[in-house]
Parts: sequence; C-alpha cells; structure tokens
Amino acid sequence: NERAVSYEFTIKKGNSAKATVIPSETNQLNPLKATMDEPGTYTITARYIGANDNASSLSSKSVVYNKYEKLKTPVVTKKQNTLEWVQITNATSYRVYYGVEDNIPKYLEVPATSSANAVFDLKEIDKLGAGAYTLYVVAVGDGNYLASELSAPITYAFSSKLDAPKNIVYDNLNKVLSFTIDVEKSKTTSFMIYINGEKIVFRYDAE
Repeated sequence: NERAVSYEFTIKKGNSAKATVIPSETNQLNPLKATMDEPGTYTITARYIGANDNASSLSSKSVVYNKYEKLKTPVVTKKQNTLEWVQITNATSYRVYYGVEDNIPKYLEVPATSSANAVFDLKEIDKLGAGAYTLYVVAVGDGNYLASELSAPITYAFSSKLDAPKNIVYDNLNKVLSFTIDVEKSKTTSFMIYINGEKIVFRYDAE
C-alpha cells in the first residue's frame, strides 16, 4: 500500500502472541522467521500502519502456518539379543522395520520412554519366523515433528530349532529303527544317529 509506513504482523502460537513491525521499504521477512523458530502451529495476521492512526488498516484475515521439524536419525547398535539406541528428543515412539508385504512396509512399534536408551528385544523378530532380516529404526514424533530418516541397516538372522524325534522304536528282529519327525514338506534335511558313540548321518527328503 502506498500510504503504508510499515507493516505489522501479529503471530500467535497457543496463548502467546507477538507483534513484529517491518518498514514498508523492505521486503525482508527474516524478523518474522525468527519468531517462528520452534515447531508448532502459528496464526498470522497483518495490517499496514500509516503516518497516523487514521491511516492504518484493520487486521487481515488470519493465515495458519505449520512448522515441522524432522527428528534426528537413531544410531542403532546391535547387542547380543537386542537393538539399542539413544532416545531421540521429541520422539514419541520408534518403528523397527523388518520387511515388506504387498508393497507395504512392515514394522514393530517401540514406545519412547524416559530412560536414556531405547531397547528392542530381537525375540520379537524371532516370533516372525526363521530367516534373514534387514532391520531399520525410525524415530516418530507428534504432529509437530516429522519422522526421522531410516537408520543404518542392521542384519539379523534367526534359525529355529527342530523338535526332537518322537516315538523312537527299535525293532531288534528286523534291525530297524523308527521314529516320528515333524518337518515342513518339500524341505530336505539330515539326521544324526549315534550308535555306541559312532555318528551316522543320513538324508531325509520329504518328497
């Protein structure tokens, strides 16, 4: 506005409000940015100020501005049976990604706590079944904070133990040893039998 000597911006966040006056001859909005340095929702109104009160305008309609901040990426360390990382400031939870199903990333949720470190028990991965996994950790925040980048990958492999053979019977007359096993079909595996301390290995094919 040609009659404007300066512009007054009022920025509200929650119950606090701050007015910032910028001379009309400048188009620099850096002073405004300095009042919105924290993540959150801001409501902004503006009016121009003339040479006297009668020449000043009423406040404009409000504009809502949301400022988001990305959380820091967790630095994950693999211990014997756990994954551990330092708690990320402003994180409300963490996601441990372990795979993709139908093009949808799969993850397990870990709540943020007041302790210095977050801990994820790898037994939770064991429950998913035997196999090799590539794990990533992401910090998740509330509506004012964006999720972090993926952590560096952690490789983890879990091998399930087969049940021991059952119903073992030795037919002395026919010299036949029989037993019941519980394995998945189409898998080939091997068995070890000890006779008088001597190990005998043979193959078993479910097909």
